[in-house]
Amino acid sequence: MSATKGPWGLAAAVILGLYGPAHAWHDKQPATDYSASVLLDGEMRLGLFKAGFGLTDWLQLETYTVPWLLRVANLSAKAAVWRPGDWTFALELGLMSWNPKNLPGASEDAVDVPVVGVPLTAHATWHPAPELRLSGALGYTVTKVDASDVSDADLSAVGAVSTGRAALSLEYRFGRVFAAVLEGHVMLYENIRADGSVTTEVDEDTTLTTYADSDVDLGKALRGHATLSGMWSWQEFNLRVGLGYGHYRVPMISFFVPEPFVVPELALFWRF
Repeated sequence: MSATKGPWGLAAAVILGLYGPAHAWHDKQPATDYSASVLLDGEMRLGLFKAGFGLTDWLQLETYTVPWLLRVANLSAKAAVWRPGDWTFALELGLMSWNPKNLPGASEDAVDVPVVGVPLTAHATWHPAPELRLSGALGYTVTKVDASDVSDADLSAVGAVSTGRAALSLEYRFGRVFAAVLEGHVMLYENIRADGSVTTEVDEDTTLTTYADSDVDLGKALRGHATLSGMWSWQEFNLRVGLGYGHYRVPMISFFVPEPFVVPELALFWRF
């Protein structure tokens, strides 16, 4: 339609979306970010921060888009494995891979330190009433940093961070277009393990290598954050805006920032 071309057409489309009829109803295409729901068979999600595709009516693939600008490869697969009555249960497995030497514009001397993260999450969603959805999740993430092959370095190390987390969300629909979402994340435990060695040149004929390992359990450091947001779903276009506070959780590696701060929430995407 020609009215959708150019900035004035875009503004008209937004206004029509606000006041006109909506087709991507919450009850027909439920949100997938904080629940056990998945994209529909053949459905595509294209957004500012995330893209995805429904391979079947029970399996979807998704990726965070912005990290790819920094050469952070990432992909997750989420499967709705059981749907008894008003319940949906799903399992999600992800993979993230990054190396600072692959950064855009990195010099030839950039360090070769592969970072790999593997998050595993179990989701459950209960739909007790047409306007209400309650969701929970338990997740475990392992992130490995390998600095054992750093050239021309006296330090060689391999480290891994294991994180356990839980999430709860409440979605209440005030209509077929608008829903309010209260979402919270909490770190259950965090463990850091590292093994390394340092090589010291004593003289021209002698070198000394010292080996060390450490295992630190940070489970007592309780961290988490909560977010209250509004979720709108119009014809194909979806918008989520909100505000939260706490220890922000970095996606893909599930690292909780040590210091709490105000966390804005923004998701802008199309589902078609």
